[in-house]
Amino acid sequence: MTVTSGQLLLESSTPYMKAENTAVPADSIYLVNQVAGLTVRTSLQGSYIYEWLGFNNNSDSWDIPLAYGTISTYTPLIEGGILLNIRDINSDQIISSYRCWIFVPQILGASVSIEESTCQYLTFVGTAQTRNLVYYDLDGNSHIVVYPLTYSISSSQGIEGESKDEFVSIEAPFSDDEYTLTVALPALGKSASSEPVAHTAFAVRAMIGHEVIKPEVPNEGHMGIVSGSAPLEIRFTDNSKGVVTNREWRLGSISSREKDPFHVFTTAGRDTVRLFVENFETGCMDEAELEILIMDLALEAPNAFTPNGDGVNDQFRVYYRSVRKFKMQIVSRWGRTVYESDNPAEGWDGSIGNGDAPPGVYYYFVEAEGYNPGEKIKLQGPVHLIREK
Repeated sequence: MTVTSGQLLLESSTPYMKAENTAVPADSIYLVNQVAGLTVRTSLQGSYIYEWLGFNNNSDSWDIPLAYGTISTYTPLIEGGILLNIRDINSDQIISSYRCWIFVPQILGASVSIEESTCQYLTFVGTAQTRNLVYYDLDGNSHIVVYPLTYSISSSQGIEGESKDEFVSIEAPFSDDEYTLTVALPALGKSASSEPVAHTAFAVRAMIGHEVIKPEVPNEGHMGIVSGSAPLEIRFTDNSKGVVTNREWRLGSISSREKDPFHVFTTAGRDTVRLFVENFETGCMDEAELEILIMDLALEAPNAFTPNGDGVNDQFRVYYRSVRKFKMQIVSRWGRTVYESDNPAEGWDGSIGNGDAPPGVYYYFVEAEGYNPGEKIKLQGPVHLIREK
C-alpha cells in the first residue's frame, strides 16, 4: 500500500474546522458539529474503484467495509477514521490510499481558580473538561487530537479578559467581585462555563480630580482647565480606586493628607501635583500626577470697541494673565479722565456719568504687576469708541 500526500476533502452544510495532525500530517483531522450532512470526497477523478473502509477501535485496524464501487464520495454515518483505497479498475490493485478522521468535539465543563493575585494583575487558571478524541498513526500508535480553545473571564461588574491558553490575566481589580470562566471552541460555536469564583480586591489606583475654583472672566487668559493666570485656585479631589488607607498629596513644596485639599498657585511656570495612595494591609501602592501651568504676567489691549449692547465688544477690557496689582485710566483727547479701575476683570462700557460717551478716539494708560519679583508691564495707546449712526 502506498500512502500518498493527497488528502480527503470534506463538504459540510454546517461549520467545521481542521485540527493539526502531528503524527501523520498527510491525514486530515476534521472537527464538526454533527456527522449528519457530511460528504467525504477525493479530488482524484477517473475510472477507478473506490474502496471506503472505517477504522475499527476494537481491533485497531481498518477493517470496517463502508462502500465499494466507482463512486468517489462517501457519506459517513458516525465519527471516526475513514480510509479510501483507490484501485485500478482492471487489476483491482491499490494505486494509492488516503485517510482522514472525523470527530465531534465536546466541551463537557469548565472550572477556574485564582493562580496569582498581585497589586498589578489577577491571574486565573482554567480547566476544560473535554472528550478525548483518539486517532492512530501508520504504526497503530494512538494520539489525542489537540485543538485550540479560548479561555475568557467575565465578572458581574463587567470586567473581561481572554487568552488562548488556560492562564487568563486581567488588571488587578479595585473592588470585590465574582469571576466566571468560559471555555469555547468559537469555530464550532461550542462553550461551557464554570461556577463563579470570588476574589477580594486589594489593589489601589491613584486618580486625581480637580476643579478650578476662581471664577473665570472673559478677558483673563487661560490655556486649559489646569492652566491659567495667577492666582489659580484649585480644589483637588482624591478619586482613587480601591481601599485607600493612606494618602499623601504633594502640592509644590506643601504636603497634605487631606482627602480633597485646596491650593492656590501664584508662581509662574510649571508645577506638578502628586498623589500617593496605599492600602496598608496589602502593601499595594500607586501614584498619579497632574501638571499645572501658571502663565507669566501679560497684558494686551484692543484698539476699538462697540458699546451697542449686542454682547460683542461692548466694553473696553484689557486681556490679562497673572496680574497681582492693576491700574487703568482712560482719558479723552482733551485729557479728561472718563474711566478708572483697579480690577483687571472690569472694563469701560463707553459711558461718562449717566450718559454715553461720544464716539471717537480715547487714550488708555495701564500699569500692572505680576506675582514674580520685578514683573511689571505698562501699556498705553489709543482706543476707538465706535457707535452706529
